[in-house]
Amino acid sequence: MKLFNKTVCIIPARGGSKRIKNKNIIKFFGKPIITYSIKNALNAKLFSKVIVSSDSKKIINLARKAGAFTNGLRDKKISDNFSTVQEVLKYEIKKNDLINYSYLCCIYPCSGPFLNKKIIKKAFKIFLKNDADLLVTISKYEYPPEKAYIKLNNKFMKLKNPKYYRERTQDLNKYFKDTGSIYFYKINKLLNSEINKNSKISYLEVPSNSIIDIDNPEDLTISKLLYSIKN
Repeated sequence: MKLFNKTVCIIPARGGSKRIKNKNIIKFFGKPIITYSIKNALNAKLFSKVIVSSDSKKIINLARKAGAFTNGLRDKKISDNFSTVQEVLKYEIKKNDLINYSYLCCIYPCSGPFLNKKIIKKAFKIFLKNDADLLVTISKYEYPPEKAYIKLNNKFMKLKNPKYYRERTQDLNKYFKDTGSIYFYKINKLLNSEINKNSKISYLEVPSNSIIDIDNPEDLTISKLLYSIKN
């Protein structure tokens, strides 16, 4: 792919985290977990820069040692629990003078152990082929959401959609979830706030639980188990 000088990767890695302390740099089989995402991005050889965006000096230092580029600390104004990833990406595009670039890949720092360069390249190939505004990696929900229950209180619950109670699961619609790992954007669409419900959103489907977005201690436990089996 001859797009090396048009494509950049940004890994957003905030220092604070509520459910898992220092989530983005916890040790995962002997290495800070963010280094897996950095190495996978570098090994894909698609990007002219692999940038780590963080408000943490410790993360910045680890990122540089792993081979990523950093341009100082991220502004605290977009480093709290209410800041969106797209806000962070727009901030880094302007801060690093990437406005003339064509494509951006965002890789989440805790998905790295289950990624590899083949997945990244395949996602980019689909993104380009479909001329999409955005590509998201997805996996199938294991159980139909139509049959979900809602808690009424600490004793009882009810079906969210009673009309589906007697439906066979195989007769219901197939739904998919965002894996929280890889996203490809057209930079001009992202900057012009044109990524919305009417955007051309393409996808790469991966097997369920093949990529895990580590968000809480249970995710971390499952990830370690799956990684040890896989490797």
